[in-house]
Amino acid sequence: MTAPIQDLRDAIALLQQHDNQYLETDHPVDPNAELAGVYRHIGAGGTVKRPTPHRAGDDV
Repeated sequence: MTAPIQDLRDAIALLQQHDNQYLETDHPVDPNAELAGVYRHIGAGGTVKRPTPHRAGDDV
């Protein structure tokens, strides 16, 4: 069993153990643009129904 992730160093070490999960570059990157790219490929797979409180009498 792997040790729990305590900090960023632990998280990076864990990612480095798996293929295609960690990349290094010596070029400057824009973190906002990078996160937008990640969302486009991973997070935009579909819409999520917004949770709303259940009201008495509503069909579930």
